[in-house]
Amino acid sequence: MIPDFAFDYEHDDFRVFFEVMGFWTPAYVEKKLDQLDRLEDVEMVVAVDESLGVGEEIAARDHRVVSYAGDVRVKDVVDVLREYEADLLADAAAALPESLSPDADVVMLAALADEYGVAVEAVEDRTFPDHERVGRTLVRPALLDDLRDRIEPGMDFGAAEEALRDAGIEDASAALSRLGYRVAWEGLGGGTVREKDDA
Repeated sequence: MIPDFAFDYEHDDFRVFFEVMGFWTPAYVEKKLDQLDRLEDVEMVVAVDESLGVGEEIAARDHRVVSYAGDVRVKDVVDVLREYEADLLADAAAALPESLSPDADVVMLAALADEYGVAVEAVEDRTFPDHERVGRTLVRPALLDDLRDRIEPGMDFGAAEEALRDAGIEDASAALSRLGYRVAWEGLGGGTVREKDDA
């Protein structure tokens, strides 16, 4: 059997095949059902024209079914793929330790997820005993203390942003908020760092 498409999961060695089964002759339908019967250890999604009336038979063969009339809706296919993704995320999260301690002073959650070969959602609910979460970035408290000494009220936002970037922090808004600051914007020309409670 040569399926029409294949979908590869970004964070693991996992592939789902996709077959479109349109209206055809009874012999064609029987041949396809026989092919599906003989598949072993293959994840297959089958889009079935409702007029064929074999969706339940395909589901009984342990394949996921997308029914359609006329055209296959992309949303229906994506919904089925999200079911696979939810299972993969749950498995990946179960395999991760409850507590993660990256070596770097600053690490993006996305980079940490890549390091473990999982989706970001799998690391989001872990604990990070050596870091504080600042937006989607993990930062060691000592570095935050150092930044408190370097960033002060009245500082130009561009200079504050540069200091954060030099420390490896890309999300300036989240970092400034964590440090107790906000940005007072001055039109399109830039802004000034202010304390949050400073009206």
